[in-house]
Amino acid sequence: SAEVFLPGGEPVKRGELLRQPDLAKTLTAIAKHGADGFYKGRVAELIVASQAKHGGLISMKDLASYKVRWRTPITGHYQGHRIVTMPPPSSGMHLIQILNQVERFGLGQYEHNGPEHVHLLAEAMMRAYADRSVHSGDPDFWQVPTDFLTSRDYAAKLSASIRLDKATPEESVTAGKPPKTDGGNTTHISIIDAAGNAASSTQTINTGLGSCFVAGKSGVLLNNEMNDFTGHPDAPNAFGARQSAKNLPEKGKRPLSSMTPTLVFDAQNKVKAVVGTPGGTKIITTVLQIVSNLIDFQHSPDHAMSAPRVHHQHLPDVLYLESGLSGVRRGLAGRGHKVKLLSKERAICNAQIVVIEAGGERVAVSDPRGTGKPAAE
Repeated sequence: SAEVFLPGGEPVKRGELLRQPDLAKTLTAIAKHGADGFYKGRVAELIVASQAKHGGLISMKDLASYKVRWRTPITGHYQGHRIVTMPPPSSGMHLIQILNQVERFGLGQYEHNGPEHVHLLAEAMMRAYADRSVHSGDPDFWQVPTDFLTSRDYAAKLSASIRLDKATPEESVTAGKPPKTDGGNTTHISIIDAAGNAASSTQTINTGLGSCFVAGKSGVLLNNEMNDFTGHPDAPNAFGARQSAKNLPEKGKRPLSSMTPTLVFDAQNKVKAVVGTPGGTKIITTVLQIVSNLIDFQHSPDHAMSAPRVHHQHLPDVLYLESGLSGVRRGLAGRGHKVKLLSKERAICNAQIVVIEAGGERVAVSDPRGTGKPAAE
């Protein structure tokens, strides 16, 4: 990695050209041979050789046998809108779970980002993340109770335990019990094309520079997705999230992910918005707040994106507030929340959205917290 990204031992300066000829050869092989240009042949051999040299585990058989899995998206409904999002082993079902809880309170009646609004978001987030730590994982290895977690009956039970005047203690928030049955280096792009086709796509190498390891002369920077598994049940990962033994690494298993690319459809079943973001465990709550801002508060796309954000993931028992929310800190602390105000440098996520306005105009917005470049016609 240093050889590639620190030419001459120094970081590339703004305006300088970064050359990656090894990666260019790999991309050319993929363009010419498709998936076989990466998972077989020269590139695969380079990856495996680098693994063997440094004590890694990836083999030619591992690469050749890898297949992308197509899975049915998760669908929910919120305030007359249809929400379509990412299924397990990612976390779209928890977006639906939180929306189902807060819908019962009618968020639009409260002051946006006022103490009542933030309190309700935090309470619903806590309950969803408690379930995420226990129930989420690769559905090829574990029967994920998606229908239970996204059901309105379960949301009604969760929301009934939320008090408007008091935070629920962390130890009182536990994962639900489904009925028994048989048997920062993620990127996102939101697109609506000229024909109205919509795509929400999130890609990740997980942590900064992935594993910090370039596989020999392939030019490929290997990811750090192993950190999305749990190394030990209930031990926190790089994002502070705790997971159960269901997310321990196994041969052929895919790790739990927070990626939540999402499509929002209006009452006429037409695409209204395409939403997504990088940000680790904060992805779910960021998508939640953007969707709610658009629907509950009828915010413009710019305001929906730029409004200050909050985050709570059950454990650690901390309600994170962006710096623009210092005014509600006291009101939330008075309800019993353990509040942490983030500095301006520690913004929550870097989202990208495209919204189709009522008149058909398309508005693309990149998060002012990040470096995206929006474009729309």
